[in-house]
Amino acid sequence: MSGSPATSNLEREAKLQAPAGFRLPELGGDGLVASDRERKRLVTVYVDTPDLRIVRWGCSLRHRQGEGWTVKLPSGGNGSQLVRTEVNFEGEDARKLPTAAADLLRAYVRDAELGPVARLRTIRRGVEITDEGGTPLAVVTDDEVSVMDGRRVASRFRELEVELEPAGDANVADELVRRLEDAGAGPVDNVPKLVRALGPRAASPPDVQVPEVTEEASVIQVVRLELATSVVRLFHHDPGVRRGDDPEDVHQARVATRRLRSALRTFRDVLEPSWAASLRDALRWLADDLGAVRDAEVLLDRIRSREPLLPERDRQSLKDLLETLEDTR
Repeated sequence: MSGSPATSNLEREAKLQAPAGFRLPELGGDGLVASDRERKRLVTVYVDTPDLRIVRWGCSLRHRQGEGWTVKLPSGGNGSQLVRTEVNFEGEDARKLPTAAADLLRAYVRDAELGPVARLRTIRRGVEITDEGGTPLAVVTDDEVSVMDGRRVASRFRELEVELEPAGDANVADELVRRLEDAGAGPVDNVPKLVRALGPRAASPPDVQVPEVTEEASVIQVVRLELATSVVRLFHHDPGVRRGDDPEDVHQARVATRRLRSALRTFRDVLEPSWAASLRDALRWLADDLGAVRDAEVLLDRIRSREPLLPERDRQSLKDLLETLEDTR
């Protein structure tokens, strides 16, 4: 494995299926300007564990020829849009997974092996949507996807995407989706390509689930609820802790760790002693590391708050200090 610099962005899109014979409608008009993009041929390899842990958690790890590696992490959504954080890594070789990309998914993967699980060939036609002043609002893509089994095409499907640009809003997406649906597409299902390619196994629940309990729940059911709730919370915020972009991820990971430790104390009489002791030791180590990160965040916030009070001649030195501290977090 090799390391590489990463860039990230927030991806907001709606996905629809296109039936046989579907033709893209006119997407311009009423304040929107449409222009065709050059057709592309894409070759994409998806990497996952044998039991598909990554995609079952709503994430993905892929290599695309000419584009490098991409990790996608769920960031919520409002039903009509699929919202994910997209983290991109350099790397021309699909056999050399960047260490930093694998690390982002470590909580979901843990000690499982990673390997190719799907290879897709896609013919992509795109339409760029701008306002009348030329500001990019969205891109509509029409993908004809072939799922490969060696050199053989195992299956095919066609997918439409409406992806918003930073200046685009939900109204733009809804209008474009409406035009596509009126032309015979849809409805919006927001099923990722890998799930569509691999089928039900990729859409099955993740390996840790928060169980539903009733008022008549047994002690064991309550224990499972408490532990699973905190584990899921910790998993969801682990990539953000590793990226270091948002202090809230560190805070939420600390909350999850504290609650796990509290649950181990509260339910110690019904837990297997050696298992609980091993988990307590690991959580103690994790809590110490997260505490150190949080302390660094607090220190940085305090230093930043002093900047307006400093004379102009000292502000560059403060900026240099902040950069050094941020690089060593």
